[in-house]
Amino acid sequence: MQQRIWSLGRLATCLASVTLATGAGLAAMTVFPAGAAAAEEASAPPERLYRLPESLADRLAGTVFTMTNGTDPVLGNQIVAFHRLDDGTLSVAGFFPTGGLGSGPAPTSTVFGVPVPANADGLGSQGSLLLSEPRDDGARLLFAVNAGSDSISCFRVEADDSGAVLSLPTTVSSGGLFPVSLALRPNSDQDVLFVLNAGANGNVTGFRVSDDCALDLIVRRSLTGLIDDPPFNDPEPNEVLTTPADIGFTPDGSKLIVAIKGGPDGQGGGFEGGIVVFSGPLRNAPTVTEFSGEDLTAGPFSFEFDDNGIMVLNHANSFTVASFRVEDSGALTQLDDPLPISNLQDGSVLAFGGFNCWIVIHNGIAYIMTFGDIPATSGGLPDGPGVISAVTIGADGSLDLLPTGPDAPAPGVVAVLPQDDRNDPDARLVGNHGIDLTVVEDGDRAFLYAVEPRIGEIGAWEINEDGTLTPLGNVNGGLTPGLDPFAGTNPGINDFLERCYLQEEPRSPECAQGSAQGIVGF
Repeated sequence: MQQRIWSLGRLATCLASVTLATGAGLAAMTVFPAGAAAAEEASAPPERLYRLPESLADRLAGTVFTMTNGTDPVLGNQIVAFHRLDDGTLSVAGFFPTGGLGSGPAPTSTVFGVPVPANADGLGSQGSLLLSEPRDDGARLLFAVNAGSDSISCFRVEADDSGAVLSLPTTVSSGGLFPVSLALRPNSDQDVLFVLNAGANGNVTGFRVSDDCALDLIVRRSLTGLIDDPPFNDPEPNEVLTTPADIGFTPDGSKLIVAIKGGPDGQGGGFEGGIVVFSGPLRNAPTVTEFSGEDLTAGPFSFEFDDNGIMVLNHANSFTVASFRVEDSGALTQLDDPLPISNLQDGSVLAFGGFNCWIVIHNGIAYIMTFGDIPATSGGLPDGPGVISAVTIGADGSLDLLPTGPDAPAPGVVAVLPQDDRNDPDARLVGNHGIDLTVVEDGDRAFLYAVEPRIGEIGAWEINEDGTLTPLGNVNGGLTPGLDPFAGTNPGINDFLERCYLQEEPRSPECAQGSAQGIVGF
């Protein structure tokens, strides 16, 4: 096991130049390395560590992680850790380089013939960060994708009285192009990490994982040819709207599932998205279920399983969610009609349709993050904010919007992310799109956290007994805010067409903006 560690509560010793800054009871240390961060093996990377004030030490309950997904040639991609207190609130704990490069913000996509500024979602995926359950010695493993350097990283995470302790990362090639999503096989006698690479039609790779984060590639399976009419044969680097988006297992670990978004009807051969199910070894022929806009199931983006083994699937291009049973054959049996998440109320934040892309399930309720509507693609108002909706899951797979009362902005809506009133001609902070979600359980309490890359913050809520959310406030912690997606206030956004990690200096100004992605915690 690598001996060098980072402690979220103690300042590590580093052979590098140090800048010490203080503020608000926290001490921060920034360390700059001699070389670039995109190396296969990390060495003396930059770090920022923040002490938890002694007055709060006895309230420390856990840690929440996100990542910068950055492309800076020195800093690279970094894990950002937050101390979680017993009331669910967060405070920054430290920045820990992965040894690779992130994707940066997604360029404005032109794949459908019109500019689509979905810039906040740099990866177009769910599951870019993955945290294992505690191992026999109590440690966890934290995995991250580095899409800009086609690599993945693993940190060993241990807990002490002052927070979590991270080992130096192990960083290896992902075995493909543009890794976006991760899954560990459950109920297995050996740890195997599966990686979904979204570039060049995509592939799936598998790595044997050891206790000290060693990663050995053991299997690779191309997704080419599994779909008769893939939307785009070789996706351009700025294309995240049609690509593979999520990978995961059935609860018993017998089947590996991949979601591919596809394109709208009439684009790319008419493929509107599908689910690929591998039963047994990856070399076996998978079962493919295709979806369509006509059935209100286009654009399968992300999925989760409830305690009854029911798969709940976001159909982002149809603005619906649907439930399925995965049969022994790998076929999907639909259990209820697709449930609309958007177009729920004229004039509401969901009036246009906001692309429901991320999902987490807790206590029989699916919490679904809607990216936020983007009418800027056809003129009109600036982008709308991200919205969290709650959907109850019946034992038979029936889906219903959680009753939220007359004061809710729209049926089932339990949270709306903060931004300026977009009807105000002086509005400047718009397009606060929401992306990844996670739930952290702590005894009889549970907390929901979400990434808000537009403002560079993490939103926090406590989950009430009735499934509604009580806001706990946002935390920044040093994350760089993202770019403005609206051409009305950011005229150059439609000229941002190339990935930052592919650009030569001087890079587009958008490359200096943040693009936080992924969230997990305990």
